Amino acid sequence: MGYATDDQLDLASLLRELRVDSGLSLRVAAPRADLSAPVLSRIENGQRPPGSIEEIEKLLDGYGTSGEQRARALQLTQNVLAEQERTEHWSDAYVDLLPASYVEYIKLEDEAESVTEVQINGLPGLLQTERYARAITQRTYAGSAERVEDLVAVRLKRQERLRGESPLLLNAIFTEAALRTQAGSPQLMHQQMQHLAVVARWPRVDVIVIPFSTAVDAALASTFTLFEGVGGRRPDRPSRAALVEQGAVVTRTITTDDLFVSRARRVIQRLRHAGLDADQSRKMIDVYVEYWGTRD
Repeated sequence: MGYATDDQLDLASLLRELRVDSGLSLRVAAPRADLSAPVLSRIENGQRPPGSIEEIEKLLDGYGTSGEQRARALQLTQNVLAEQERTEHWSDAYVDLLPASYVEYIKLEDEAESVTEVQINGLPGLLQTERYARAITQRTYAGSAERVEDLVAVRLKRQERLRGESPLLLNAIFTEAALRTQAGSPQLMHQQMQHLAVVARWPRVDVIVIPFSTAVDAALASTFTLFEGVGGRRPDRPSRAALVEQGAVVTRTITTDDLFVSRARRVIQRLRHAGLDADQSRKMIDVYVEYWGTRD
């Protein structure tokens, strides 16, 4: 994490004191605010800022905190969150955790008007539930449990771009294999499919599933994300496009070269042609909701 302000350190110390006084362990207290014990520990040590005022309110409710102590904790939280807003970007708080290319990816995603993400055998991060994201991260990241939780928190924070006053237009393209591949327990997969079925019907989310019958057309495609209209929401910047390719060896390669952007657009058109239309894709997702539900 980046530099912790005095308010953040004061908040961390106060929250730790309140939890200890209430007689609750990290393991018992954390779920009351929808947190994990490692994440709450990092908040109490000033290594991670609170995610929201609601998160701290839930902790204070669990500790039975009222009066001046509650008012002080909430004021410190508001100060910390306000300071975060004044920084260049929220992802700066994770500079010690995230590769520079991922931070740039997040900032492109935040500035773009639309994003087309192509995943061959997995689900785009913006569509993942917390449990699915954790299961995937635990399998692909060799770091500590605390780091895993931070990576999951970052992924969930990114998903806020799908909501709000100016939601991101997301075009998600993936193969049927992503719906069939078991990333965790059948219950986890059932919940993920249910979430996907809901989000796929949001007005600013366009999901295209490439079925097994035409998946050969996606075999040579790589995992990549095309950002369109980057900077378009800011009148002081010209709108642009950017391409991010992902691989197993070189994790992220970012380019704004028109040649590669044009190639990516052609690949997207080919994959759209191979995939089901939006309505058929939603129906296929519904099939997998039922499929995993029978194994739950």
